[in-house]
Amino acid sequence: MTRVRRIQGLMATLWLAVSGVAMAVPGATPAAGDVRGLGDESCDAKCDDQSDKCMKEAGNDSSKKQQCDAKYEECLRSCG
Repeated sequence: MTRVRRIQGLMATLWLAVSGVAMAVPGATPAAGDVRGLGDESCDAKCDDQSDKCMKEAGNDSSKKQQCDAKYEECLRSCG
C-alpha cells in the first residue's frame, strides 16, 4: 500500500467519524465545499499514479519528494 493510499484511508476514516458526529448534532450539516464528491475516484486514481511515479523518480531527494506532495495535493484539489 502506498503512502498516498494510506493517507487517503486515514482521511476517509476521519471524515466518516466527523460526519457521524455532525449528524448527531441537530442543525449541523457540512457546507457544500467541505465534502468532495464520490464520483472523483478516477481522478483520485490518476493523482495517485502520478504521485507514485513522482516519488519513485525523486528517489532519496527530500526536496523533490516535497514537490511531489505539493503536486499531489494540487491534483486532488483539481478533482473536486
